[in-house]
Amino acid sequence: MMTKLQQKLTLLLLVLGITPLAGQQVWQPVNSPRGYEVLFLASYKKELVAGFGGLGLRRSSDGGKTWEAFGEGITNPFPSSFVELGNKLFTGTLHGGVYRSQDGGKTWTALKEGLPVQDVYCLATRGNRLYAGTGQGLYSSDNDGESWQKAPLGAPIAPHQVIFSLAAFGQSVVAGSSEAVYISDDKGESWTTIPTGNLFMVRSLVSDGKRLLLGSSGAGIWQTQDGRVWSKAAGSWSAVDHVAALAFGTDSTLIAAAAGRGLSGELTATDSEGLPTEGVRSVVVHQKILYAGTYQEGVWKYDVLPDAALTAAVPASGVVAGETSYRLYPNPTAEVIRLDYTLAQAGPVRIALYTAAGEQVAILADGQQGAGRYTLATEGRQLPPGIYYCFLELGGKQYLERVILGR
Repeated sequence: MMTKLQQKLTLLLLVLGITPLAGQQVWQPVNSPRGYEVLFLASYKKELVAGFGGLGLRRSSDGGKTWEAFGEGITNPFPSSFVELGNKLFTGTLHGGVYRSQDGGKTWTALKEGLPVQDVYCLATRGNRLYAGTGQGLYSSDNDGESWQKAPLGAPIAPHQVIFSLAAFGQSVVAGSSEAVYISDDKGESWTTIPTGNLFMVRSLVSDGKRLLLGSSGAGIWQTQDGRVWSKAAGSWSAVDHVAALAFGTDSTLIAAAAGRGLSGELTATDSEGLPTEGVRSVVVHQKILYAGTYQEGVWKYDVLPDAALTAAVPASGVVAGETSYRLYPNPTAEVIRLDYTLAQAGPVRIALYTAAGEQVAILADGQQGAGRYTLATEGRQLPPGIYYCFLELGGKQYLERVILGR
């Protein structure tokens, strides 16, 4: 049963302006570890860096042919993010806070002074300041992580203030949460809240210097030129509902790892042909080659990207409110699994939890529901640790979310 659901909800990888040649196999797996979720991919100098959930940090200097472990001193094996500041490296982890390396990644030191939250979803830098998006707000450090201060974001609009994504945009820093984006123009001293309505989870923020793009869970891709006024992607991109990651190539080619329906229309795109049907979790362009991290099948690569700058862009439409959307959090989790969702109109709703083997272990909702906003929760502590799948039927669409239960 789960196989059919996964096939129906295949994640698509879209690359604007690139068309595979007829009969050409453009996607190929690299020789990376399998059986682990690739939480992030990063390009660092001549190295491709990957965070494998449950395994830790790995890096490759030969395009993924061989991988080296380089997390000595990191006790948490769930690295979620990776940035460079000056001559130092930093990695955030989902359950172990932030770590720093001063010797190119050979050894790492935990940075916990003033950082009470251990669930770190993202890292970013602006000038000499380091930012960490956590399960309980945003923190910053001006001394390479020796001490941390909580950012004054103001009261959350959603029931929580998890910071899922961060990006430097011009002179600003932007933080993505649920139902809000926060922006600072004064090096993080003060923040403006930009309500985003039903954008439940801002999973990715990327900038090519001229515009900032947002990838959400449930409401697709949005863009802005000033950080204040956001418009939803139109054209073929409006069919993309769930975006796991966004990236820009060196030539401003936009890449999206997106969940939902296949795309059609005026934009040239390559789908996930050749990739595992389970889909894509992370993307990066490294040395003109596109790499995709999957949920269980390791890292895959695409052919060399073209040198010429591509002119394809994400078209804009007016802001759309009242869309059917959802967010499932925290994920990974050790205790309660929460689900918030909004129905744009009345319709059938079914929400169920399955094991990785396809065994149904819980039904959270099953029946007709009216338009509006709903919240559900289930005790993860009552289930054995492992990988689960949450199947959702909302507003005539079906979705599949992977859930990790840890202890």
